[in-house]
Amino acid sequence: MEASKEQLRAQSLKALQNLDLKQKEAWDHELQNRLLERIEDIQPETIHSFIPMAHEVNHWPVLEALREKGLKIIIPKIAPNRVLKPILYEGKDQLTQSKWGTWEPIKGELYSKSIDLIICPGLAFDSQGARIGYGGGYYDRFLKLHPEAQTLALCYPFMLQSNIPTEAHDIPIQFIISNF
Repeated sequence: MEASKEQLRAQSLKALQNLDLKQKEAWDHELQNRLLERIEDIQPETIHSFIPMAHEVNHWPVLEALREKGLKIIIPKIAPNRVLKPILYEGKDQLTQSKWGTWEPIKGELYSKSIDLIICPGLAFDSQGARIGYGGGYYDRFLKLHPEAQTLALCYPFMLQSNIPTEAHDIPIQFIISNF
């Protein structure tokens, strides 16, 4: 019997929260390098990305380095009706932690132009690009508004599943970067 989205979400979240810190740091470093390689291949001018929470793959150093090189980094702010508002990222000092534990901008310019690359969060993925997030549908709605953007996600080996159950509204991720 296949696991449900809720079961896979709970299993992956528990594994993330229990991950050995030394292992996490090693995997994060490897994934940061792979992300930089992929970004070099894509050559985006604008990147939309969430800011990782403590248990997620830490790609924040990559975002900072890319911003310093002049790339536009856009980060989400949660708005009513489960909408993500894209805000131009101007540095760590503009961030606050939301009631859900996510990092979002305190203020900033709303970004309304096209986005080249969207880095999506998730708790589990499969080789077809199916993704299980935290259960609000925020990114599926956001991706639908930006069909021009390439999409990718970062994940640890245990987050890869053979099959993720999908629904009609689920938008697959184009590139899954893992360290398996």
